[in-house]
Formats: sequence, structure tokens, C-alpha cells
Amino acid sequence: MAWSWSWSWSWELDRSAGKASPATGTRGQPVSFRGGVGIALLVLATACGTSAPHDIAYDVEWFEEPQSAPVSREAIGSLMAEPWVDDIEVRIEAPGEDRMHATLGSCSDYFAVADQRPRPIHGATTHVIFQARALHCQAARLAMAAQPATISHLRTLAFDEGLPDHLPWQVAMIMSSSEHQQIARERPKATWREALFSPLTTFSPCGTHCGVYAEPGQTQSVWLLARGDFDGDGIEDVLLQSSDAAIGGSYQAVRMFVLTRRQPGARSELVQEFDY
Repeated sequence: MAWSWSWSWSWELDRSAGKASPATGTRGQPVSFRGGVGIALLVLATACGTSAPHDIAYDVEWFEEPQSAPVSREAIGSLMAEPWVDDIEVRIEAPGEDRMHATLGSCSDYFAVADQRPRPIHGATTHVIFQARALHCQAARLAMAAQPATISHLRTLAFDEGLPDHLPWQVAMIMSSSEHQQIARERPKATWREALFSPLTTFSPCGTHCGVYAEPGQTQSVWLLARGDFDGDGIEDVLLQSSDAAIGGSYQAVRMFVLTRRQPGARSELVQEFDY
């Protein structure tokens, strides 16, 4: 299937049986990493479905894979403390110095240099893998800081062929920056489906909380990574990831967002799109 690459490589990003090797600068000096654990993804605040009584709390949940059972917020730290499957060599922008090289092998390593715009030395597939790992780390940190929600509107959100009618246009895979700007300017309230210039032609499930959506020339898999109150308003949000690919081309990307729906039946809206 065309979608298998898009989420299978993102699942394995933070699994490893070995230990991360220490990072070193280009001059042979060790680079010290003291960053915290974290992850980044697509977050959608819930507001589609039935509201829950205000005295009921919805725990923070993390879904390591679309088919896996959720784990608690307390378990996220242990998952993210695991070293990556392999190290990635990156360039970092050191203040007052030329760019240096570093070896990143964990979320802790990544956060130690995240404000210095680390980018992989090797491009192509390595670039996409690093992008996914960096966002995954940001998402984990977000989930660890989340609180249980008192209200949930999106517990009934279904990852089926109707999902594009319930998510905002920013979720749509739009490779053209000019098209992206045009939609933002002319149709800011559009849904994912309404923003597409070509209709979606294929849907296939990839898990209870995962769906693969294709249109001519491109495909994207969208899956639930976490849910909880991410912005402190008491409403349960959902953290989603989209893995995008051009069919027959080389384009691949991972995107993650924070979305919210503040009232039952209201349209969901974008709160934040993550960068790495």
C-alpha cells in the first residue's frame, strides 16, 4: 500500500535497543546535551461529539502506534527517554561561531540544540526521518505537560472517509506555498475537503485512530498521537500527525498541529502548527 512508508518509519523513530553515542563537535570537542524529553505533532482540541459532565475528567493519553492501546502521561517520559534507532549527524548554528556538527541520538540530545536549528547533514530520506523524530519529541513534551480535561467533544471523532469534513483546511496536503496562501486569504474557514483542488479518491483505514487519504498524485496518513487538555481551557484536545507523500515522486513530509473545537457541533480550528 502507498501509505505504509509514511507512518511505519515514523513509528520506529524513537525505538532502539542500543544506547545513543555522545555527540562531538567538528573540532573533536564533546557537545554536552542536557535537554528535556519532548515530542511534536498535530493537536486538535475536541468539540465534535457529545459533551461530558463537568465532574468527569478525561485522562491524558498517548498512542505510540495507531493500533496500540493508550498509555498514561506518566509513561510518556519513559518512552521518550529511549534512544533513537540510530544516530543522526546534524549541523547546528553555534552562537558566534561557524556551524558545527553534532550527533543526536535521543529527544534529550535534540532539545539541547533545538534552538540552534539543527538540520541533518545528509538529505533525502534522512531529512524526513529527522523531521519526524524532532516533531515526535516536541509532541511528547507537550503531552507530558498536558492536564486531564473536564469536557470532551471529540471522543466520537472517526478516522473514516468523512474525517476531511470535520478537520480544518490546514490539515490538507498542500505542497504549493502560493495555494496555501490563497486558501488562507480567501477561504480561512474551509474544511480539509473544501480546500482541495482535486477530490479525494481513496480512503483506507490504518488503525482505529488512523486513516490514509489519497487524491491524484499524492497521499497522506493522519493518525491520533495523543489527547488531553493542551492549552489549559479544560476542553480535551487531540494531537494528530500527518505523513505526506507525492505518489511517484520524491516529496515526503511530516506535519503536526494543535486543533480545537470549542463547542459541540462547531468547526474545528487550528491552534498551532509545529515546526522543528
